[in-house]
Amino acid sequence: MTALVIIGLFAFAGVCVWVMVSMLNRFPMVGLYLMGGFVIIAWDLPDSPALVSAFGVQVKFEDAICLALMASALSSVRVLGVNISRLWWAFAIFLLAVSLSLGFGILANGLQAVNEARATLWLVIGVTWVLSRDWSAHFPSIRRFFLHIGLALTAVAALHLAIYGWGGADSFVTTATGVLQTGRPLVSGQAAVLLCCGLAMILTGGALRVVELLTGFGFIAVAILCMHRSVWVAAFAGLLVAAMSLRGRALIATIYVAFYSAVILACAITSGVLSALGEIVGHALSSDGTLNAREGSWSELIDQSIQGGIGRIFFGASFGAGWGRVVDGAFVDFNPHNWYVVLYLRVGLLGLAAAVFILAIAAFRLFGRSSAMLAVLLAIGAYAWFYHLPWYTTPWLGVCLYVAYGSAAVSAGSWLNISKDSLSRMVLGKNTLKA
Repeated sequence: MTALVIIGLFAFAGVCVWVMVSMLNRFPMVGLYLMGGFVIIAWDLPDSPALVSAFGVQVKFEDAICLALMASALSSVRVLGVNISRLWWAFAIFLLAVSLSLGFGILANGLQAVNEARATLWLVIGVTWVLSRDWSAHFPSIRRFFLHIGLALTAVAALHLAIYGWGGADSFVTTATGVLQTGRPLVSGQAAVLLCCGLAMILTGGALRVVELLTGFGFIAVAILCMHRSVWVAAFAGLLVAAMSLRGRALIATIYVAFYSAVILACAITSGVLSALGEIVGHALSSDGTLNAREGSWSELIDQSIQGGIGRIFFGASFGAGWGRVVDGAFVDFNPHNWYVVLYLRVGLLGLAAAVFILAIAAFRLFGRSSAMLAVLLAIGAYAWFYHLPWYTTPWLGVCLYVAYGSAAVSAGSWLNISKDSLSRMVLGKNTLKA
């Protein structure tokens, strides 16, 4: 009887995955919403519950989504090959490094290695799927996706602010789901995504629609006010690109927004209305406890890797090896808050060099293609120095890489850059790109 139940569950799961793959192939925007939608619940439910556990492996809803994404990507191998043809060898090296680390991890540590590898695998699978699609006819829909996620995150931040108040870097609250969470309105990953949504808005729609420009700056302001220093650094990188890219009406409107915002902020500070906010900002700027702990963790783990020999330096330790180290006299075993360090520890210098090379060349190519996606990519790259990239950043990272490497003719006249012609086309519902 038990065997029949298990067979039935597997059959049902197979049907669900088949339906999801069919939907992803026909309506690719569904994939972006499935991945990006997790950012909305990241504060209230940071770790989704396991659907089932077997042989030391926890199977989660995200695993089912990634399985469907991988199957969908495999069904479009030709498109994937064309999109990454300019740098296929770097992608191949990185994927090989991840696969070897996972394979050796399973051999050495059992299937529990999958649990540790999950965060990296989800991100890799998601980006691979994005690169396996032809998005040339979907850019207006992608822009609406950025807008929808930005509005949802702003609403979530407002709700948390109303219920829990405005906390600082060292404050914590208990959520409705029983999770001990930061007292800030959004977790850092949510704030980073909201920042990316804002950057995309001000660099794609502000030229003709001041409302969209204001919406984008509103997203950026909320992201900054969430008091995550990692997001502040990311915002600096993204806004630097914006400052060099805005032209015409968008630039004039931005100057007005900056001027009146400064006046309002100065009045609020002098009147004492924002005295509490000033204290929170001051504490965030002066607090260095978490930064020192992170730097200590990075140094300790890198030293361990170097002591492991040439093989570990170039190829990394396999997934499942753990993150154990001693920091300030205490033993800790959590993921180091640095995506680049995580990659080095698990895929070695070889895999890390391939990943950084892919991102660096993408930034170089975006410099002449899309100021919006360049700003988003630089913001993500800066944020990754302080945290492991959460998998719900996949749509933003994937779209950046697609615009950089994709086969579609992305010109300066697309919605990805400010262009009166392209925006008027988008308003009329016409495709801005031709495959």
